[in-house]
Amino acid sequence: MLTYLRILSRRPVIRPNSGSSPYGGPPPTAAITAQLRAQVQSCAQHSRIWQFQPLQRIRFVVVDTETTGFYPARGDEIISVGAVVVENGQIQADQTFHRLVNPFRPIPPAITDLTGITQAMVDDQADIFTVLSEFLDFLEGGLIVGHCIGFDLEFINRKLGVYCGTHLQNPHLDTTALSRSLLPSLGNHSLDHILKVLEIQPVGRHTALGDAKLTAQILIHFLKSPNLRNIFTIECLHTLCRQTNVQGAFPPVFM
Repeated sequence: MLTYLRILSRRPVIRPNSGSSPYGGPPPTAAITAQLRAQVQSCAQHSRIWQFQPLQRIRFVVVDTETTGFYPARGDEIISVGAVVVENGQIQADQTFHRLVNPFRPIPPAITDLTGITQAMVDDQADIFTVLSEFLDFLEGGLIVGHCIGFDLEFINRKLGVYCGTHLQNPHLDTTALSRSLLPSLGNHSLDHILKVLEIQPVGRHTALGDAKLTAQILIHFLKSPNLRNIFTIECLHTLCRQTNVQGAFPPVFM
């Protein structure tokens, strides 16, 4: 995940011809478009079961992306997607997702320096629509978690919106907002600073799967917080974050 401090709220569906920068790769076929729409709908339907389930029973899917830059509307693209499942308060080591993505555009040298992803590594990889289909199979009805998750969802939903007329509807949870609620005196709620405060070694930092695993460790730590001893469901957790965060800082959990 690139260093990104802005938290985004509910993502709109981005319609074709909305003025966004053109995508340099092949557009999805009609069959792939229909498949992605069906997968998004299936994920949304299966995710509704978590609304009133105990937190420890929820299947959290912690997600991170690496990109060519900060601005999908200006042509920046995803170059890697990583995710890991957290269930029963533990990272499920056998349930991980990691794919490189062909962005069909040059990767800036600064991004290669940061992520270790070179042009040669992605030129023969699948396009974003193929990878998103694989990711949706992995996601299923999971509750999406990420640090500044709005950044990742903006990239994903732009592609789904422009080319498929849909967007991810699974509930999502931002560990940045959780940090603000549980560690209000911290001041700096960046991923790096939280890792330092919680004494979590930054193994795999600035890789999609590595950052997903690090964020998963933060999530597990937060879920064990004494401040959550009376918080039993994701709805209750959402209410806590909404009460303790500034308006607009915490995106709606259930949409």
